[in-house]
Amino acid sequence: MGKSNSDGSVSFKSSSFDFEQQGDNIIVRAKNGQPVLHNGALSPNVSEQHLEALKKVDVVVEQHHRLEQKAKQESPSLGKGMRR
Repeated sequence: MGKSNSDGSVSFKSSSFDFEQQGDNIIVRAKNGQPVLHNGALSPNVSEQHLEALKKVDVVVEQHHRLEQKAKQESPSLGKGMRR
């Protein structure tokens, strides 16, 4: 998910934040460009509004992760049932 950039990074823009991943580094910026989260560490200047919005993002990411894990667990069993 996201846009692959020429520098090798991947970026995604939501209505509240801009996300960028460069290798193992992940940066979340507010729409004004201010860093909100860098590799899991909150910026000391994060507003209460940004914290609430990040909580919503966390819920969506967790749901997506669970669905991916479930799909990975189900995939091998589908292949076994199709063998003759």
